[in-house]
Amino acid sequence: LRNQPFRERPHNRYSHSAEVDRQLLGIADFWRGRTVADRVMDSLTEEQLAGSTRAGGLGVYAIDMCINAGIGHLIPDYLTLYRLGWSGMRKEVEQKLAEMDNSLPENISKRVFYRAQLITIDASIAYCRRFATLARKMAQTAEGSRQEELQQIAKNCEWVSEKPPRTFWEVMQLGALAASNILIEANGHSIGFGRFDQVMYCYYRQDIDNNRLTKAFAQEIIESAMVKICGYMKLRDWATTQHNSGRGLGGLTITIGGVDEHGQDATNELTYMILDAIPHIQLGQPWVVVRLHERTPGRLLKRVCQILKIGTGEPKLVNDDVVIPSMLARGRSLKEARNYSIGGLVEPDVAGQEYSWHDAAYFNLSRVLELTLNNGRPLDRQDGPSGPATGSLADFESFEQLLQAFQQQLAYWVNCMVASVNVIGTAHQQLKPLPYLSTLMGGCTERGIDVSMGGARYNSTGVQGVGLANVADSLAAIKHLVFDRQMTSGKQLLEALQANWEGFDYLYALVNGSKVPHYGNDDDYADNIAQYVADLWCKEVSGRPNMRGGVFQPGLFSVSSNVPLGALLAASADGRKAGEPLSDAISPVHNMMGSHDTKGITAMINSAAKIDQEAVSNGVPLSVRITPSALQGPGAVDNMASLIRSYFRAGGMHLQISVISQETLIDAHRNPEKYRGLLVYVEGYSTLWSELGDSLKEEIITRTELSFDQNTDLTPPD
Repeated sequence: LRNQPFRERPHNRYSHSAEVDRQLLGIADFWRGRTVADRVMDSLTEEQLAGSTRAGGLGVYAIDMCINAGIGHLIPDYLTLYRLGWSGMRKEVEQKLAEMDNSLPENISKRVFYRAQLITIDASIAYCRRFATLARKMAQTAEGSRQEELQQIAKNCEWVSEKPPRTFWEVMQLGALAASNILIEANGHSIGFGRFDQVMYCYYRQDIDNNRLTKAFAQEIIESAMVKICGYMKLRDWATTQHNSGRGLGGLTITIGGVDEHGQDATNELTYMILDAIPHIQLGQPWVVVRLHERTPGRLLKRVCQILKIGTGEPKLVNDDVVIPSMLARGRSLKEARNYSIGGLVEPDVAGQEYSWHDAAYFNLSRVLELTLNNGRPLDRQDGPSGPATGSLADFESFEQLLQAFQQQLAYWVNCMVASVNVIGTAHQQLKPLPYLSTLMGGCTERGIDVSMGGARYNSTGVQGVGLANVADSLAAIKHLVFDRQMTSGKQLLEALQANWEGFDYLYALVNGSKVPHYGNDDDYADNIAQYVADLWCKEVSGRPNMRGGVFQPGLFSVSSNVPLGALLAASADGRKAGEPLSDAISPVHNMMGSHDTKGITAMINSAAKIDQEAVSNGVPLSVRITPSALQGPGAVDNMASLIRSYFRAGGMHLQISVISQETLIDAHRNPEKYRGLLVYVEGYSTLWSELGDSLKEEIITRTELSFDQNTDLTPPD
């Protein structure tokens, strides 16, 4: 508020009054030294801080997301809330409290926990009733159908303040208010709505069959709720904003489609209604995820492709045939795995049973390689913190020796990151319990344990590897030029990186040219290295214990952190210059010299599919930008559908398709006033172009613009 005013940011601004400033700054002295951030900074060791993006750190990992805000990335137990209502939820807690033996010392903390739950339940009831009061007041001055609408809203809010919802409108009302309170309590983003078309269908069908609802009005309710959801905002500090640029990061993720608990296709009428809402509202939120599988109806896939052509970056696509086995490998039951939802941007989750810190840290794989090449030190400085002394590119005698050093560096820094995240988790347990969320998370009330302490059934922690393609292309270039072809020495290549390629024009052109193998071109030379790096990352992360009795799990995505993490780095052997962004998710390298994937869209998806994506259990999206001109004509939808089918059949977990031209993006960058409503896909989410920083805009512009080539399988979907 004082040093980096929210309202004066170049983007991601928040509007608030001078009175808000006065009130919050008036209590600042009280909170100084008492916040979660203060506790974390007091607890982190010098070694852990050395690896972080904090001032003076090496920038191996970014952990600010959970230091200065809540966690989010979850799906509450809406089913139980809808079945019992708040009065029924209260009775369950009261019964637990009444049955407790107060003489047992272990029940002291449980008693406090249950009393806190009751306070938050009563607060939620009051919150619903305040909206009922407001709607009645607004109805007094409204006219005609709007007056009737407000009167019904008041009745809905009054009813669901305590009782289970009876109608589609009531259940939508209760869901929106319940989710709003999770954001208020925790200030954590990506609060999922779960499998919307499955959870809500019985209410919808019942009202339709009893003539209480028309399909048109149900569509209006859905779209009104989606507009409301788009107003949910998470308050974030400026540093975190750079890793998740785009202000709309408070809203909910809606999952539709997929199979049912018996493995049969679960598509229903609401599936299509949610899809229809995307072009109707054209907003950045909520994020819509469509679950696809081998038996997904061709009609549904074609409708998805028609909506993707609009160019908002929605919906996102996930593959049941990869996610379900991945969930089973993580210990979920078959029923739970088949019923998964996306709990954040891309992360699979068991709705109502899982409190997984899906977005706990971003890990800079490219920085680890940089330290490997320079004996544990960054290339642009020789003082300050460093990693293990594992040798130098100037001295490595074989590629295998280089890989061994990389493994040692990676293991060391993953240790530091895991320890740091556990420190943050412990601070949340001590200072930021979540009794309201615990009421909506299966296992917590039953066991008398807050969700932050491990009360949920599943308690994993997700961390994301960033810059996979940069590391793969760097290692491929070193192997090819230094060890296999001996076209340069390790010493000379290291000098070129230290000089930011200045004076080494030939080498710079060579590593960015077609004579050096690059990931993304269906070339096993580079693709096998990408597989190796992904496998190594998953092996190092998977199974490490967290502070809630769960384990860490790996992801391979960046959101927008590839830009600030790249800004910290010196030049890299993949052909980056110092400060350039890293590659996003598992997409190929694209830098100042151009894109490294040059063989077309089929080659790119073949390369990505070689990665064992089932092992990347926290999510692994592939981003594809298609030029709009490639989607003209009668066969365009079939072409896109075939692309999706081909990637998923090859083992892809998550596909994000953006349809927008290079010319549009460039013009929007030059003339932002003409594009105030332009939605663009970043990674894992879509947001307004105007809400992005210039560096991220430039990174999006440089992404490969793809078309369909002669190798694309154009077989129409079934």
